[in-house]
Amino acid sequence: MDHNPSALENIHITFLHLEPSPLLEARIREDLAKLERVDARLTHCRVSVARTEHRHAHGGSYEIVIDLGVPGGPIVIRHRSEPGVDAYVAVHGAFDVIRRRLDEHTRRLRGETKHHTD
Repeated sequence: MDHNPSALENIHITFLHLEPSPLLEARIREDLAKLERVDARLTHCRVSVARTEHRHAHGGSYEIVIDLGVPGGPIVIRHRSEPGVDAYVAVHGAFDVIRRRLDEHTRRLRGETKHHTD
C-alpha cells in the first residue's frame, strides 16, 4: 500500500526576527489541517513568519509567506499584516488568502468556473 505523505507530515515553519512560538506553530498546523479538508492532495507546506521593523506608531507588522504544494504547481502567497496586528491575526489572514487561492485552483483543475450573478 502506497503512503502519500500529507502536508502536515511535510511542513516547514520558519520564524524571522521573532522568537519561535510553539503556540503559533500549533495554530499554523491547525490552519493547514483545515486546508487539507479542502484538498487532501497537498504535498508540502512552507510557512515563513517574519516581523517587520517598527516604523509606525502602532508597532511593526508581520509578513507571512505560504508555499503550498498542490497538483499542477505550487500556490505561493505573501501576506503583510496591518501595523499593530498580532502574529496570530496575521497568520489567520494569510491562511484566509491561501484558502481562497486553493479553492480557485481546485475548481480550475476540475474544469469548474465560478459564476457571478448580476
